[in-house]
Amino acid sequence: MRYVRATPELWIPLALMAAVGTLGFNFHAILPLLARFTFDGGPGAYATLVCAMAVGAIAGALGKDLDAVATWARHGHTGERPPGTIGFSVVRGGDIVGDHTVLFAGTGERIEITHRSSSRATYAQGSLRACRFLAGRGAGLFDMQDVLGLRGATSR
Repeated sequence: MRYVRATPELWIPLALMAAVGTLGFNFHAILPLLARFTFDGGPGAYATLVCAMAVGAIAGALGKDLDAVATWARHGHTGERPPGTIGFSVVRGGDIVGDHTVLFAGTGERIEITHRSSSRATYAQGSLRACRFLAGRGAGLFDMQDVLGLRGATSR
């Protein structure tokens, strides 16, 4: 711990991760409330908030200023986006509660990574499973492999 405290390259990112983890832990529960009660919106407002978070995460990972690289809508615009921009769109309808696709598109080909969920119960069940896993355990560092029983759960 002394080494970490004496090394800003370690303690600053760890402190930021702790702050984000503490303040952003329940964003799946908070975003729908923000969409409904703060923005007086429904599923479309929620989808917009989720997409904004995703675009922000991508821009941050690329070291870009989100306001400078985000293309928020394409209504009426055809053709290519300016180089270096990140585009996103929102689709809501029917029983879609979680349909997320990251798309890497080039000329003549694309790679898509997609996750689809038609029920928020899936997220609730995962949260409950994590709570049951943590019940009665001492302090430790765990990840989803521990929670899902994909390796022996040990404190690290």
